[in-house]
Amino acid sequence: MSNESDIVTSRAFLEAIAKEPVGVCEWCGRRLTDEEIEYPNSKDERICDECHHEHYEFTCCWCEEYENKDYEEKYVVLTEPTEGLHSELSPGVYEVVKRPYFRGDWYLESALRRLGDVPSDFPNIADSSGMLCRYCEERIKTCFAK
Repeated sequence: MSNESDIVTSRAFLEAIAKEPVGVCEWCGRRLTDEEIEYPNSKDERICDECHHEHYEFTCCWCEEYENKDYEEKYVVLTEPTEGLHSELSPGVYEVVKRPYFRGDWYLESALRRLGDVPSDFPNIADSSGMLCRYCEERIKTCFAK
C-alpha cells in the first residue's frame, strides 16, 4: 500500500509533466523537432511546421516565401487561360474586388478586375494560378502604377 507522501509526489510529478511541451503535432501526430518545441508556431496548439504551413500559410507564387493566409485573397495571378463561371479568363494579374471570387472550379469574373499581363520577370509556376505575399503585392502595385 502506498503512503500519502508517494501520492503527493506522484501528483506533483504528473502535474509537472502536464505542463511540459508535448512532443507530438496535434494535427498530424508527427513528433515535433526540438526547434518546433522551443519556438512554437502557435501559443494555442502544438503544431509542426508542415501542418502550420498547410493550414495557416500559403506560398507566394512569385517569390516562393510563406505568407499568412490573411493576405491570400488580394490578388490572383493566372498564368494560363482559366475557366470563369461565364467565360474564360485570360492570363494576367487580377485584383480581387469582392468576395467570394471563386466558386467550385470557377473564378467569378465579376469579383475580379484585370490589372494587366503577368510581369516578364515572373517565374514559371507549376499551377495555373497563384496568390501573392504582401511584399509581392507591393511589387505588383509598382508594375501597374506606371
